Amino acid sequence: WDIASGEEVRQVAASEFAFDVGAELTAHRTNHHLMKAYVDTLVITERLPHGGAEDIEGGAAPVAYFRAPQHITSVRCNGASICVGCEGGAVCILHAPFLAV
Repeated sequence: WDIASGEEVRQVAASEFAFDVGAELTAHRTNHHLMKAYVDTLVITERLPHGGAEDIEGGAAPVAYFRAPQHITSVRCNGASICVGCEGGAVCILHAPFLAV
């Protein structure tokens, strides 16, 4: 969805997202970012090249926040698209262009 206009921008096929068996469902790591759910808020932080804190609990600075309509139960990312599964069955597809860089 385009946040400014509220218009649907792109439909994402379910086949673009895969959930790993046994994986932590409320966090997802890419090469450069960590996405982690805190109740109904998804926080994205930048992963540090030298290790160190990756999440806000460890002191990492957030680069983006997204608020879900319900408690977040799963998070997965593919390129700039983020799939957020919610407790009541809602699924939010978010677009974060900086993830594709």
